[in-house]
This record gives sequence, C-alpha cells and structure tokens, in this order.
Amino acid sequence: MDPSAGPELLDRARRRHARAEDEYDRSPETKAVLEAMFADAAEALAAGHHPDEVEAWFGLAQVRRYQKGRRDDTLAAFDRALAASPEHRGVWDAYLEYVTYSISVDSLLALTERLPSALRPEYLHWLVSVADGRDRWGGMPAADGARYRVELLGLLTRLGDQESLGWFLSETGLTEERTGSHTRAVDILRDAMRTGYPSVKAVDRLTIRLVKDGEWDEAAQALTAVLAKPITSDSTREKLTKRLARCRKLLASSQPKAADLPEPEIETNEAEVDLPPAPLPAARSLVAGQNTPIAVGVWTVVVSWRDPAGKFDVDASALLLADTGKIRSDADFVFYNQRVTPDRTVIHHGEQTIGLGDEVHEQITIDLAALPASVTRVVIAASIDQGDFSSVDGLRLRADRCAGSSESLDIAGPVSFPLHRLGVERAILLAEVYRRNGGWRIRAIGQGYADGLAGIARDFGVHV
Repeated sequence: MDPSAGPELLDRARRRHARAEDEYDRSPETKAVLEAMFADAAEALAAGHHPDEVEAWFGLAQVRRYQKGRRDDTLAAFDRALAASPEHRGVWDAYLEYVTYSISVDSLLALTERLPSALRPEYLHWLVSVADGRDRWGGMPAADGARYRVELLGLLTRLGDQESLGWFLSETGLTEERTGSHTRAVDILRDAMRTGYPSVKAVDRLTIRLVKDGEWDEAAQALTAVLAKPITSDSTREKLTKRLARCRKLLASSQPKAADLPEPEIETNEAEVDLPPAPLPAARSLVAGQNTPIAVGVWTVVVSWRDPAGKFDVDASALLLADTGKIRSDADFVFYNQRVTPDRTVIHHGEQTIGLGDEVHEQITIDLAALPASVTRVVIAASIDQGDFSSVDGLRLRADRCAGSSESLDIAGPVSFPLHRLGVERAILLAEVYRRNGGWRIRAIGQGYADGLAGIARDFGVHV
C-alpha cells in the first residue's frame, strides 16, 4: 500500500470516529460505523507509520473499547507499532489508554517494566493513578492497587531506574505526610533524596520538617542539591533559596565562637614530647579475587577515602550471611541506620575525619570469635549518596586485628585493599571475611553495583 495514502485514510478515520461518538447511544448503526472506522484506521496504520497517523492509533484504541472481540488483533497491531517505534510517545499514549482499561495488577507491573527507561518516569504517574483508582475508568480494586505500589518499589529498584524511583518515593512520602506518620514520611522522603531524583515538592516538605527538627545541615544539603537543578516556578526557587539561607544562618549561629571556648589544658609528658606518632603496621595489599588467612579475634575494618572538599557521602556497611548466601534476618544488615547487631558482634562506628579533612573513614568492628556458627560470611560494602564513585579518590579498605586478641600473631597481620579506576558504580562489594577449614580468611572483591546499596541489599535478601 502506498504510504502517501495514510493521511487521507487518517482523516476518514477521524470523521468516522466523531460520528461514532455522536451516534453511539442512539443509533443501531453504530456497530457498522465502528467496524468501518476500525478498517480504515488499520489501513492507515499499515501505511508506513506516518507521524501524523498517531491519532489513528488513538482512534483504534477507542474502537477496541466497543469491539472486545478483536482485542488480540489490536494488541498485535500495537506490538508491531512499538517494535517499529519503541520510544514513540504517541503510540504509547494510545497503547496505555487501551490496555489500562480493566487491567490486572500483574499486567500493570509487566507494563511498567516494558516501558522504555527513557519514558517510564513520564508515564509512571499515569500507571499509579490507575492503581489508585484515580483514572477516568475507575482504576483497579483497592487491594490490587496497594499490591502494585508495594511491588513497584522492588521493581524499580531491580531495574535501577533511579529517576522513576525518586518520583515514586517522593509521591509516597508526600502522601504519607498528608495521611499517616510524619516520621515515616521523613524517612521515605530521605530515600527519595538518595536516588538523586526527588521532586521539588518532596524536597520542600522534607526540608520544612528537617528545619523544625533542628537538622539544619541535612536540610541545607538537600536544598543545595535541588537548587542546582532547573525549577520552573520562580516563586518556589525563591522560597527554597531563602530557606537555604536560613539554614546556613542557623548553622553559623550554632557554632561556638573562639572567644567563648575554654582554654585547653595541655598535659606534657617530657619523656614522650619528642617522639613522633607511631605509624600503622605495614599491611598486606590484596588485589580483587585474592584472599589470605586471618586470625580469630576482634577486627577493625576501616573504609577510607580522600575528600578535602567534603563533597562525598560514602557509607560503609556489613552483611552477616548464612550458608545460603543470604542474611538470616534484617538484623544482619549493619549500616548507617542500624549500627549494631543484636548480639553486638558487629558494630558500625560511623564516620570520622582524619587530620585536616583530607581523609575520611568509616569504621566497623567484627568479633570473629563471638559470631554465631550460623554466620559463615561477613561482607563489607561501600555505597555513595548523591552521585557515583567515578570522582572518589583513594577509596581503600584496611582490616587490622584489635590489640588484646589472643590468637597467634603469625596470621594476624593487617590487610589492605586499594581500589583504582572506579566507574559509575553507586555501591561496591569491597571484601568478605569467611570461614574456611575451621579458621577465617579475607577475600578482596571489588564488585560494583549501578543501583547502589539497594542492589546489594536485594542480592543478599534484605527487605527494601
């Protein structure tokens, strides 16, 4: 068929569509009109996918609501069009109009996954409105809608779609603030911030709460991040800019002035005054995949990086794994929000700055002797909030046995694992400490995750 005939057929389809809408409720001939419209639209669609024929797709979707008998043919036609133009917004508009009518929750999840990543953030609000019953067709039952929301979080995390995840967490947090717990809302909005794609409204509401709670530093960081992006509303930008200035003023006023500080008491030991600080013992350096035996005892694992400008927020974490390769429960995930296991065998000591701010580290202690027999491995990971590791310099893991451990020193020497040439990973498995033949070994890993800490948590069975 000559593609040039497409526009003429399209005009005919439009006219018949308008006539069908006028006559549907009162004319017995409507069915014939709709059938004719379907035939014309199908011919137009076959005519080379002319850009102007997008409206014919929409007309075809409308026809299918009356002609259920040809649903399979209609879906096949949509599949052909999407295969030819996988990111064509017009075709997706028509397709979503058609398939979201009386859709099941499983089909809605499959549709969400099928959407191209470039278009998913744009259409996600539509799909969520279907799940919530806010579309014009009445949506799906409440229980199915709730299930879609729960499973959508895991789906977007698995897909690594941070932009869609940021929008969804933003909307979920805002809804929670209106209808539920403010504490829970703040936690969800913080998760939205960590994706790097929170909505402006989410940052607005989050920072209002943070300022009220005295978390001025966190509020300032969130405001700085969102103000670096385009904001269409000048009044909103002005409001957020003023709030940032207020946060900085509050932070400045909370710092004690030098004149108000007490004079430090200096104790001098004449016998030690000329001695330099004791250097750290030399560590055995590992490369990815290499392992070495270590002694039983209490070990300090330090994850460090250089950050003279204070630009990076790197977080260390530990996962206690059973022989299944998964955690036994969520209590086995030690990170910034859960810093100690119930039995205190693994403790996260937070972030510290070394010297004048050039090197920063986070420290975790592991008591190998006290670990339950059901724990066969402890995995150490690092993740970064807002960005990736491509710009982080000097990332390194070092493990030292604490003083006082009773095991023989011949296998207790410190171990280090420097990481080089990092890319766009947002989380990295650094190393694992594991049981072998009645003892313990440490292995350097260096495996990256583009979807951040959520990807690591998912792989090891943490409920996120």
